[in-house]
Amino acid sequence: MSGNDEQLLYEQLVKSHWREIYTYALRLSGNRSDAEDVVQDTYLQAWRSIGSLRDPGSARSWLYTIARRGWWRMRENRNASQSLDGLSIPDGRNDQRTSDELDAVQRTLNRLDRTFRDPFLMVAIEGLSCRQVADELKLPLGTVLSRIARAREKLKCILDTDSKAAGCGDDERDIGPRGSGGGR
Repeated sequence: MSGNDEQLLYEQLVKSHWREIYTYALRLSGNRSDAEDVVQDTYLQAWRSIGSLRDPGSARSWLYTIARRGWWRMRENRNASQSLDGLSIPDGRNDQRTSDELDAVQRTLNRLDRTFRDPFLMVAIEGLSCRQVADELKLPLGTVLSRIARAREKLKCILDTDSKAAGCGDDERDIGPRGSGGGR
């Protein structure tokens, strides 16, 4: 691919996907500043690697993968004791109920161990199939299906208004693998 073709492809990727990559980064990070950093890093990495994109039809998935990996790199480089609790998802609306619900969802997602959160978000937000997630994470399909089901189960339990009755205590900080008590 010539330099001009690469530039045109890159410009098309930015125009076509920036909003959904930003929304995904916002879901991962929980705040605008980090989401903007993730998007900037994503498109910088995409520009540097545009020549390696063999199938422009898979560009969306490719960008999501870059964004997800960039977020985890950013997060791992931070102080491990920094808390993600209390971060909110600004939704640009004045509807307080919607904002409160989005905040609750983001806090809940932040409580899931990455083992479960990654496959869940790849399906729910990125729109990948479970088979694609299995291939991307190099896991058996059954493991991916189990992790997604467990993530949904934990999310439902945490978000349920009767969460204590459902067996979800408020003292659970991270919802990790069975019996682990946490994932950090």
